[in-house]
Amino acid sequence: MNLSKTTIEQSKGKFLVKSKDPFLTENFIDQLCALLPDHQRFTCCDLDSFLETSGSNSLFESNNRIIILTDLVKEDIEAIVEAIDTDSGDLYILLENAPILKTKAYTLLKSLCTYIDLKEPTESERSVWVKKWLSNEGLSYDDELPGYIVNRSGADLCSLRNEIHKISMLLLDSPTKKVTKTVCDEVVASNNTSQYFVFMENFFRKKISEVLSDLRKVDEYSFIKLLHFMIVQVERQYKIAIYKEQGFTAEQVSELVGVPTFIVKTKLYAVLSFYGKTKLLMLKDLLNKLDIEMRLTKFPKYTVFESYLLKAFKL
Repeated sequence: MNLSKTTIEQSKGKFLVKSKDPFLTENFIDQLCALLPDHQRFTCCDLDSFLETSGSNSLFESNNRIIILTDLVKEDIEAIVEAIDTDSGDLYILLENAPILKTKAYTLLKSLCTYIDLKEPTESERSVWVKKWLSNEGLSYDDELPGYIVNRSGADLCSLRNEIHKISMLLLDSPTKKVTKTVCDEVVASNNTSQYFVFMENFFRKKISEVLSDLRKVDEYSFIKLLHFMIVQVERQYKIAIYKEQGFTAEQVSELVGVPTFIVKTKLYAVLSFYGKTKLLMLKDLLNKLDIEMRLTKFPKYTVFESYLLKAFKL
């Protein structure tokens, strides 16, 4: 997000910033502080520190302060509303790092603030960041290279920035400073998370042939990582089943599990037709047993993993 003086002038002097990516929130704060060089920055990690800082400004001191609360939580909202619902002259930034269920207190807080939703960047947007960082490091590259790095890493912006730094250090003494795919393969960590999501989507829909085919592509050292990913996804799906049974709307479920509403409606609710609440509990138990057996078995790990997947499809 590109900030300007106009953004600040049109704001209420209070920003509620929602984002799961710490790079984006830090970038927002840095931009804002750069636009207000005469303001002193105060960072508060908890409610007590925030309240103490907010209430400490003397009438005889300058009001040029930017006060940042690094993690907004539901239990603190009423106290925060009381603290910032004044014309103190301070500028507040409240960071909502995890979804908060909408309550009257939250709605009031949001009405007092300029609401900023820093959405997770798309693949093309991450490529733009990578281009910028490569250029800032004085590196040369072909047009397809930034997209290649994003596809290989598939990570958040903080991790991607670190990968570019690693490439820059590797090419520090290179006369051409040319970044190639070979260099990327040597330096950039590969991330299988996107492939794991495809695996789980096929698994939940009981597409047996696709799942077993994908399992054959997993190296032996990644079996445990994949299994733990599966357990986390099953636990999340079980929470969704509970929330839906309790009458929560798709929008509320979206906030609680941190997934876009359209994904909840089009994909995650559809899973419940294959695995309901009871079967999800059984599936979780089965995968936990597999976790133990994978560590103790003397048989080939692929064979053990496959046998448990076939058991899961029968639930």
